[in-house]
Amino acid sequence: MKFKTFITIHAAVLFLFGLPTLVSPRFTWGMYGMEIEGEAIYLVHLLGGLMTANVILSWFYRDVDDPRALKAISYQQIWAWLAAFGVGLISQLTGVMNAMGWSTVVLSAVFVGAWVYYGFFYAPMEGHRPANMPA
Repeated sequence: MKFKTFITIHAAVLFLFGLPTLVSPRFTWGMYGMEIEGEAIYLVHLLGGLMTANVILSWFYRDVDDPRALKAISYQQIWAWLAAFGVGLISQLTGVMNAMGWSTVVLSAVFVGAWVYYGFFYAPMEGHRPANMPA
């Protein structure tokens, strides 16, 4: 899959999760068996805002062809998705979320793997190389 296609899918997934989290956190997280009340509403709105901001960044990443930039973006995304994976897994193993919470764990693992691929294996396969690397 071309990087531009992957990053478009990445942005769409973030949009589909981020916008409902931003607009209606009680409903969205209620599907995961969680009750969001009080101060937690602020934190969930913040999470939704960060996810939707990542949609905008992802959209502009689509045309990146500099391998150093792609690697830097990949590091950032790998760490973000690893954090989501860790929090999701802990939440599942401690019973915080219902069975739907496994979708977060699986999705996070898929995106970690995809970003590792696109950041470290895809660029060389596409013929991209840093300017100081001989042809």
